[in-house]
Amino acid sequence: CLRGIQGAGANSESSIITDNVFETRYGIASTNTMPKLTATGNKFACSDEAVGLGTGVSSVDGTDIIDYFYNNNVFAPGKAPVIDYRSGTATPIAIPAKVHNETQKTGYASIQEAIEAAKEGDTIVVDSGTYTENITMKVKGVTLKTAEGAEKTLLNGEIIANADNITVEGFTIDGLNKDRCVQLNGANKVTVKNNVFKNCLRGIQGAGANSESSIITDNVFETRYGIASTNTMPKLTATGNKFACSDEAVGLGTGVSVIDDSDVAAYFYKNNTFIDGKAPVIDYRSGTATPVKKP
Repeated sequence: CLRGIQGAGANSESSIITDNVFETRYGIASTNTMPKLTATGNKFACSDEAVGLGTGVSSVDGTDIIDYFYNNNVFAPGKAPVIDYRSGTATPIAIPAKVHNETQKTGYASIQEAIEAAKEGDTIVVDSGTYTENITMKVKGVTLKTAEGAEKTLLNGEIIANADNITVEGFTIDGLNKDRCVQLNGANKVTVKNNVFKNCLRGIQGAGANSESSIITDNVFETRYGIASTNTMPKLTATGNKFACSDEAVGLGTGVSVIDDSDVAAYFYKNNTFIDGKAPVIDYRSGTATPVKKP
């Protein structure tokens, strides 16, 4: 349709517009009739205008209406921004750069945009907020981290590591009930630390060729399976993690080994926390799924 939501006639005070997806030409239009508006958690992927700000619009918390929309909603990269009509002229308000390449001193509206522009050795820092996108990391040596940690930075989607020596740090990753939060796709020396994984089948999954010398530290796993397909993870470092998984904390495959060459199951139990009443380590190396009791 032309407009997703449109105001008309007299004021519609204290409207609440939350958690919608706008794939229309215009998202929220004629807002001059919308004082004390609550608009949070919406995703705008509009072709012409995401939100049109009229003279009568205000936010429920009294903050600047432009900042309010950009801080509390998701605006798809490459799609239309907020348009401000309050001065009498249609003024596009650029989607703010919330993702920063600290090495190149450049800013981006989305994480994947920053990843695509990165060069080997770059550090990308993500501002606090909610991001809904799938991330594929293809450039060696890139560090992707958050400015304020997992408590304040939510990624709805997954991260696929296709390059060596990359780091993923400080996100809460909601897998949206899909297969995985992070996939190690034959990438070596990948560091995954200080993240929270939830709402997906597997927290971290190996795939394809070996991902040698991976470092998985200080993460929280609130998924069905914590670390899966470890047959592709030789020389693994896994310390300081907290496992609160429903089906399996760690699945030990035939190719897995740990950095100190000790017994793998004992290494996991010694160096990580397994919540009582939740799933244990499962050993598949004999060909049969064998739960390994917590010492």
